[in-house]
Amino acid sequence: MPSPLELQAEEFRKAGIPIKKGIRKLSDNDKNETPWVVAESVWLQRWAKHACQNYPIVSRSLGVRYLADSCRGIPVFVVGIGPSLDDNIQDLKLAQNRAIIIATDASLRPLLAKGIKPHITINFDCQKDQKTMWEDTPTEGLLLIASSCTHPDTIDAWKGPILFYNQWHDKDVFIHKLLPYIYPHIGQIPSSGTVGNMGIILARIMGCSPIYTVGMDLCYQKNENGWIYRCKDYKHVLDEIGVRNWTVTKNNVLYDNDIRVKRSFEEEIGGQTYRTDPELKLYREGLLGIFDAMQLKIQDCSINGVLKHYFNNTTVNEAIMESCREDLQGGRTILFHVEHCIPNGKLIWKEDSKNGSNY
Repeated sequence: MPSPLELQAEEFRKAGIPIKKGIRKLSDNDKNETPWVVAESVWLQRWAKHACQNYPIVSRSLGVRYLADSCRGIPVFVVGIGPSLDDNIQDLKLAQNRAIIIATDASLRPLLAKGIKPHITINFDCQKDQKTMWEDTPTEGLLLIASSCTHPDTIDAWKGPILFYNQWHDKDVFIHKLLPYIYPHIGQIPSSGTVGNMGIILARIMGCSPIYTVGMDLCYQKNENGWIYRCKDYKHVLDEIGVRNWTVTKNNVLYDNDIRVKRSFEEEIGGQTYRTDPELKLYREGLLGIFDAMQLKIQDCSINGVLKHYFNNTTVNEAIMESCREDLQGGRTILFHVEHCIPNGKLIWKEDSKNGSNY
């Protein structure tokens, strides 16, 4: 029976990725054994497989490195899916021509449903079901920042241009030894536990300042139906006369609120009691970890969230008055011209395939 190493190497060969003899030695501590941690974790196996499957696209596409320092000194709103987004999303609409808006993958639909077109949507999760977030969503002309390990179906479901990045984990051999070898040109973003934190790091990479967080509650809020950890979700559906409209929906495959509530618990932060869960606590710890390391300038606009105990707290309206008084000029950032200057890797691959190119 083939070893995990041999099986993984075969996936690379099928994708057309060159394999060197020395690739077996993945760390300086490797002596007689081959530490293929890729085979020891279900997630690492998925990441490795998707990285191979995406090779024909990612190897020929531009990466997040293309955006480095592209928005120097421009304010940015990084939008998560905390319950408070329902209360301040209308205010955020006033910022869309005065600041960069970075949407996490799950916040894209609520934003579009309220008439807000984000400049960037960032995706991290490699599940196949991630594609359900935008299969019927009008993503034409919208920019996606996707991991090189994203599920191929998720990439295929996106209709606009895509830039890719290598995710970074300091302890995963596959991540910090192999991904940079496979895709040395696209650049990296540390995961820090969640896509919201990665959106903040992306803003830092782009040179944006200040960084405002919206819908980054990192705790539950209570409504008439009980505890909820996320804002309303929406779906773009056809009505009876064939016109598409936004309607409230639930995607329990990805975001089952009842399951999350069952493992939630109370935690005291800054003298106040909040309801949180293991994931939200991990996200908070990840954000605080990168805050000092990257010298981030963060102001939190989330209502009744936990971040007010760690960062300056303000409202979206106050943030706009403070930093976003003038409309952005297109010449200050390439994002206004992104649909013209960034090729869509999927389309390049499909067109080349029709012409007989072999990758």
